[in-house]
Amino acid sequence: MATKKISELSTTTTPSSSALFPIVQDGSTLAVTLANVAANMPDLTANSLTSSGTLTVSGNATISGDLTISGDDLTMGTNTSGAALIADGTNFNPVVISGDISIGTTGTAAIGSGVIVNADVNSSAAIAFSKMADLTASRALVSDGSGDVSVSAVTSTEVGYLDGVSSAIQTQLDSKASSTYVPTTITVADESTDTTCFPLFVTAATGDLPPKSGSNLAFNSGTGALTATSFVGNLTGNVTGNTSGTSGSTTGNAATATILATARNIGGVSFNGSASIDLPGVNTSGNQSTSGTAAIATAVTVADESTDTTCNVLFTTAATGDLPPKSGTNLTFNSNSGVLTATGFAGALTGNVTGNASGSSGSCTGNAAGLSSTLVVGSGGTGATSLTANGVLIGNGTSAVTAVDMSTKGHLLAGDGSGNPSTLSVGTNNYVLTADSGEATGLKWAEASGGGTSWQSVKTGDYTASAGEGVFANTSASAWTLTLPSSPSIGDEVSFKDYASTFHTYNLTIGRNSKPIEGVAENLVISVKGAGNTLVFTDDTKGWLIKTK
Repeated sequence: MATKKISELSTTTTPSSSALFPIVQDGSTLAVTLANVAANMPDLTANSLTSSGTLTVSGNATISGDLTISGDDLTMGTNTSGAALIADGTNFNPVVISGDISIGTTGTAAIGSGVIVNADVNSSAAIAFSKMADLTASRALVSDGSGDVSVSAVTSTEVGYLDGVSSAIQTQLDSKASSTYVPTTITVADESTDTTCFPLFVTAATGDLPPKSGSNLAFNSGTGALTATSFVGNLTGNVTGNTSGTSGSTTGNAATATILATARNIGGVSFNGSASIDLPGVNTSGNQSTSGTAAIATAVTVADESTDTTCNVLFTTAATGDLPPKSGTNLTFNSNSGVLTATGFAGALTGNVTGNASGSSGSCTGNAAGLSSTLVVGSGGTGATSLTANGVLIGNGTSAVTAVDMSTKGHLLAGDGSGNPSTLSVGTNNYVLTADSGEATGLKWAEASGGGTSWQSVKTGDYTASAGEGVFANTSASAWTLTLPSSPSIGDEVSFKDYASTFHTYNLTIGRNSKPIEGVAENLVISVKGAGNTLVFTDDTKGWLIKTK
């Protein structure tokens, strides 16, 4: 290269690593390559540093301004997969993300399983049902005892029955019933356990009247006792307890009374009849307060006597006054048996009467229980000296009573037109008693025919029943329809029973077959588990009625 001035040199933007750089030093001419410069470069401070190639710094580089990298990669000595540059207050260091989230080498972030809780979900988040776990199809959701949503047994089909309901269902059902309908019969169930029941009555003998009850008329179905404030009219049967009244009625306590209704004081000591008492000055120490003279005693000492068979009863000739005691031979008392004997008794009698009695207006005459001769029918007797054991008494009002032997098992007593009933022997098993005018008694045993419910084999699908049939309905696989007879007659019946106890899951529909059910022109859907009932046909107005409600 010819000698040139520095000012004559041209510039280049792409020198090679072997290109020479002239250096003027103490009159000597020197040259260095770009590689020599790079290898011996001292620390460099520059306001701006731009490199179009590879910039290599073996030491630390301090950049006080912004660092702009137009390439895609930032290469570091520590290059851990999945790490991110995290500032620690002094430097940025490559740190691998851990804990609830992780970041892959492609930059994809993942949230750990079970990390997000309810509090982490924003209240405005609209989470689609498709993101939730699958539930049992076509079922209604309910909150359980913990407040969590769960699947119920109610199906979407059952919920669909409520579609379009605009008011209370019971109110709508009530509106279906005729407001003027007055039943002539009701279904009554036997009840023999409730101790407090109230009989129903009405305020008139006839008419469409509401049933009523009163707290002063109660019935104990367990004991069969009817309780009221009072009873008016003749009573047939035994009376236990106190009675009062006139015209032959009884007054006072019954034979079973053991104490006085109201205790009384005797000599200052309370006495109710339940036990003996001790009187001061009589059978125990102490004094009795007395008045008057000894000649007119107001009290006498009486000793118990229960052995004498003939005693005379003392009485006086007036109700009050200072009177001497007297006795009469026509009034005696047997202290051993407790029997009081008199020519006659007048007034109401309290207690049991043993033996025959007759008369009127409350009086009684005749023989006592020890009657030794036959008492004729006209005097209230049987007219017979003896009767057949285990017999039923038969009488015509005047002749002696006879007894028909009814000790044989199954015998029935029936009239034969002669005035004297006859016995009808027990019939053949499963025979029924029927009317037959050709028989002496007008009755005979005959083989049963017709009647009852004809139960069919279990049905699992749509079925049309005939009158008198009972259907065991199995809806465990699907809902289906039991259709009623198309041309029923009054009294025709059709029964059904939930065979598999699945009516609540798959309903049984009672198809009305053109006739109303309970007066409504709609099919009847049975959705109660284990349900069973009987429908009986009345007429074209009410149609089929449910026997038991």
